[in-house]
Amino acid sequence: INAGIVQGPRVLAAGMWVGVKGGICEFNGLGIEGTADAFRARIRENVQGGADVIKLCVSGWPNEAYSDPQKYEIPDDVLIAAVDESRKAGKLVIAHDISVGGVQAALRAGVQGFAHTPYLDSATARELRARNAFIIPTIASLAGADTSPASRDLVGSLALAHKLGVTLVFGTDGGVLTHGRNAEEFLALAQVGVTPLEAIRAATVNAARAFGLADSLGHIARGMAADIIAVEGNPLDDLTALQRPRFVMARGRVVQR
Repeated sequence: INAGIVQGPRVLAAGMWVGVKGGICEFNGLGIEGTADAFRARIRENVQGGADVIKLCVSGWPNEAYSDPQKYEIPDDVLIAAVDESRKAGKLVIAHDISVGGVQAALRAGVQGFAHTPYLDSATARELRARNAFIIPTIASLAGADTSPASRDLVGSLALAHKLGVTLVFGTDGGVLTHGRNAEEFLALAQVGVTPLEAIRAATVNAARAFGLADSLGHIARGMAADIIAVEGNPLDDLTALQRPRFVMARGRVVQR
């Protein structure tokens, strides 16, 4: 895609997930056995393979994080080592981390972003803001129409984070929220009090800044990369307009008209 050989979206790849053996990211033998050195080795392997970011698997899914708020999978010394190794390679660290205890541990280690809405208290949300950490909510796939106490509290945590000024970066957990339905996340964000303009900024300006790409992406100006869509309708009045793209430009080339 980057070379222009095939058509596709801009991708920042994480390589293999970095988590403990038997943990939340244990897919097809990807879990890591051993000490901090084994985690450092996995990160170096990812970097050598061309990874743009590093993804750590710190805690489990909402039901577990709700029932055991302080539980997380990667020991503190390993978390610190993993973030250190990533920083040595100049890579942003994102954590799958939903329990409040896991978020607090990740912040202490220096994690910069959180994939999925985590459970938060006010102090932890303020710490996120103070450290300029960001959340990729994926709330449409994570909670959806579920009205269980675990989901209601998760939505409440996202509303709290937004109210306290934590940076939100648009994301959908693509594949869980079926590809092509990505724009439904805009409506999910609106339900927790994110305005249409704030939601659009989460998908453009905030995302570009969070991933260190604001010099070429995130707004329209001379010299920028020209990743642009046009939709049918005004999304500031009707967010479903973002589900109706009529024009797509990638890297300055028209993909769909």
